[in-house]
Amino acid sequence: MTQLTFTKRNNIISVSLEGNHIGSTSYIKYDDDTALIQYIYVENFETNLNYFRELVSYVEACIKESGFQHVYLLADEQDLSVYFDLGYLRAVKEPDLQILTKLLGVTLTNFVSLIKHLNN
Repeated sequence: MTQLTFTKRNNIISVSLEGNHIGSTSYIKYDDDTALIQYIYVENFETNLNYFRELVSYVEACIKESGFQHVYLLADEQDLSVYFDLGYLRAVKEPDLQILTKLLGVTLTNFVSLIKHLNN
């Protein structure tokens, strides 16, 4: 079985397969209990779905290790089933758009707010 290699520098995580970079993710503090995954990317998402899942699992472990209890994730409608399979739920309370704009540096439109509780 092929092994992924994860490299973490602060809150940025890179993933390699047999020495070749295939994806990355990063997260930031949203509030005292919640981290926000800024982005998550794996090349050829559809064919590398298992690698994507491993990257999500790894970033969640890093977030939990950093002391956060929850993770916010902003997703496109077309990707929801993947995140639901990973235990994410639609956020009952939407994240504050002003905070997101400040944290991410962009004004967001057309996204679905998801949350996962890491202590369950």
